[in-house]
Amino acid sequence: MAHIDRAFVGVGLIWLVLGMALGLHMGITANNQLLTVHVAMLMSGFIVLSVYGVIYRLWPTLKDSPLAKAHFWIAVAGVLGQVIGAYQFATSGGTEIAVIASASVLALLAMGHVKRARNRPDEAILHYERARVLNPYYWPLLQEMGRAYTLADRPAEAIPLFDLAIRLSPKDPGLAFSWSHRCSANLMLENYRQAVADCEKSMSFNLILDSFIARMAIAHAGAGNRDKAREFAAEYTRRHPKMTVRSCKDVNHPSRHPNYLKYAHRACDLLGTVGLPQ
Repeated sequence: MAHIDRAFVGVGLIWLVLGMALGLHMGITANNQLLTVHVAMLMSGFIVLSVYGVIYRLWPTLKDSPLAKAHFWIAVAGVLGQVIGAYQFATSGGTEIAVIASASVLALLAMGHVKRARNRPDEAILHYERARVLNPYYWPLLQEMGRAYTLADRPAEAIPLFDLAIRLSPKDPGLAFSWSHRCSANLMLENYRQAVADCEKSMSFNLILDSFIARMAIAHAGAGNRDKAREFAAEYTRRHPKMTVRSCKDVNHPSRHPNYLKYAHRACDLLGTVGLPQ
């Protein structure tokens, strides 16, 4: 193409005029919905194509390349595709981007679960933090972050995460676990009375798991409510007749954080004071 430099600049000027006209329209109507289209027209349409034209003008031998013609049509088609894509994005409310972001959050959440399951809470926290950048108000993510902070022996940082998850979706049955893990964090901090309140909240969802019962027994024992503690310890023993204080401690694998392990062993000892066999 002997005049490919002029062709590039000419098409670029067309996009410049169209982009300026769209910008003028947005200014008059005070509506910036098509801002992404305006940017695509000026950046990809005018600036990039004009730069290509200047390059061909400065190095004329490039015009003789068999790829020059292909370059021109691919570049022009690419700009048109970008403008159309920008328009679809602007008029769809960003649905496509939202789908991609959601998929990324779930992928990072899954990677965090794997690290936490392998007793690497600090690495799990890094994945959860990256996911939170994409969606800071996804309550299941906040709940899992809180669990990771608890396992990393950082209960004071876990509690605000549980609180935010609860505020975002207070009636969701899954929040029974947020209340239960909040109870665990307060047990680690030896806030036993608050732990009792948290455990009661977790059981108010009618989802009474063995771990909920054990935490309730530990919380009542720590708070000095011996009768209540024995009641829940007896129920836990009924569900797990072979469980002893020693086997309770063995369940908590030594690869966990040393301070979390210390808390877990202290919790087992508290169960022993209210009826769990030694």
